[in-house]
Order: sequence, then C-alpha cells, then structure tokens
Amino acid sequence: MQALAAIAMILTGAPANASLADEASRPSILTPLPPIADDAEPRPPTFGVAGTSRFIAGIRGAQDFEENTDVSLFAQQTWFVVDDVEIGAEVAGWWIFQDDDTWGVSSSLVVRYHFYQQPTWSVFAEGGIGLFIAADNVPDDGTSFGFMPRFGIGTSMRIDDRDTRLMLGIHWHHISNARLNGEARNPARDAIGLYAAIAVPI
Repeated sequence: MQALAAIAMILTGAPANASLADEASRPSILTPLPPIADDAEPRPPTFGVAGTSRFIAGIRGAQDFEENTDVSLFAQQTWFVVDDVEIGAEVAGWWIFQDDDTWGVSSSLVVRYHFYQQPTWSVFAEGGIGLFIAADNVPDDGTSFGFMPRFGIGTSMRIDDRDTRLMLGIHWHHISNARLNGEARNPARDAIGLYAAIAVPI
C-alpha cells in the first residue's frame, strides 16, 4: 500500500514527504466550479410565433385627392396561425367626409405576413376584405352598402419589454358595391390609406 501511495505522489507532483491526509485535503480537479451569476436582462417574448395572439387598436385615414376623406377607429383580434402569418377579424367605425357627410361601420377579415423580422421590428404585407354599411350613400352617388378590399405594407416596432408593438401602415383603400345595383350605381371610392395602431400580446 505504501508503494502505491508513493507512486501516486510521484504522478501527481506531491512532495515525497506529504502524507495521505495532506493529499486528501487537496482540491480535486473534478470539483465543480461555482455557477456563474446570470446578470443578462431577460429576453423579450419571440414575436410572430404560431399560436400567439394580439389585440390591436388604432386610427386610419384615407384620402382620394378629390376632397373626400374617410376616417375610422378600428379594433382587431389576430392569431398567428403559422410563424409570421397572422389572421384576424376587424370592426371599425367610420366618419365619411364628402359632399353629404355620413358615418358607417365595417367588419373585415385581415391577413398579415411579417416577411422580414429583426429582434425589435418587422416589415409586413397585408390584405383584407370587409363589408361596409353607412347611414347614407358612399360615394355620394353610390349606395349605402359596399365592400372594402385593401392591400398594403407596414412595419411593427417593439415599444416595451412585454413586446407591445407600434404598427404603422399604408394601403389601397376601396369602397364599392361590386355592381350589385348596376354599373351606374357603382362609383368606386379609391384612396390612399394610412394608419397607426398599438398591438398588445394576449
């Protein structure tokens, strides 16, 4: 046994006169190191993951450059059905400024594809189709019922640690009745629409 202990001292570099007790008190190279403190800030939630949802509220304005302006307050509930693609339902109240000013309401289906993503912002393409009912004809020589298709692009920007997002967009704004009352009663409203909204994860 003493011979084995001597060989072990030689291999480990221990002095020849070191006792087994001294050797036992040496820290082992297998002793685990203390954990390193993690001072990093928590990462924000991943945006656009399938299964997540958002509530969105905002304001929209559209101008056809012919003295007609449409303004709405809207709310959306959206779901990411696959990564980066969200589908949702929208309701909106409208104020229509034309020769005979009026108001209306709409309900729309919206689809948004965030095709370019960075950690704190994204760029998206979107489209939608909706039904519109007004208290008077829109346009003036049209009908009080119409369809509201739209296509556009926009960006979302993270504004807090919860991943609340500011959304800005521009799109083609259209109102027409798809010739349901004949060609003469289908004067379409085409305009450039801009909107700003806040999207909250839920």
